[in-house]
Amino acid sequence: MKLEVVLTPHRVPPKLGAAVVIDVLRASSTITTALAHGAKSIQTTISEEEALKLAQGEENPILGGERQGLKIPGFQLGNSPAEYTREVVAGRKLIFTTTNGTATIARAKESRLSPILIGSFLNFSALMQRIEELRPAALYLFCAGRGGAFSLEDAAFAGLLCQELGGELSDSAIAARAIWREWEGDIPGLFAASEHGRYMKSIGFASDLELCAAVDKYQVVPQLLGSELVSGLEKNN
Repeated sequence: MKLEVVLTPHRVPPKLGAAVVIDVLRASSTITTALAHGAKSIQTTISEEEALKLAQGEENPILGGERQGLKIPGFQLGNSPAEYTREVVAGRKLIFTTTNGTATIARAKESRLSPILIGSFLNFSALMQRIEELRPAALYLFCAGRGGAFSLEDAAFAGLLCQELGGELSDSAIAARAIWREWEGDIPGLFAASEHGRYMKSIGFASDLELCAAVDKYQVVPQLLGSELVSGLEKNN
């Protein structure tokens, strides 16, 4: 299996292979949490306007998302995993838009890769199992980054996957693996050191860093089917 890490959120020409979208702080962690807690499906959009338009055609959807880390005015939920409890989301369709993560999902779709999975520390082992079952010839790890730039925490998670999966590593995969090895065993320290982690703390979401640092909390692998993310595994802790 060939592994390539897309370290910054840019467009990739059409490829053959599978993809994992990574935005550990916080979209991929929130998506995983919502599906683990029984959300029916999650439709992601790039813009607030598109989200609002989609909501008009659905029966009782939940609008969730953020801009610059803060809940979008008029939306029911933001982008904190703590908000997506079973009591709130079970059986409901979510329409979700974020600053970085949902745009990265759109870029993965544009590359015509399939399947497209969502990865975070929260579902690491389940994601590994799913990748091992698929054994794609090539796997592209899309890091959401922050504001179009590189992010330490997404690259580190991609590096963890590269370390554990092995295979034929591109230069970007080798670099991501080296980043993970610098922080291995200290995910809270990784988050605290990262620019985005510091920003989350500054706007009042320090508790989300702890939530997103939990490893293997859920056995759910979000997967894009058509235009919606659904749970690839039903069992969760």
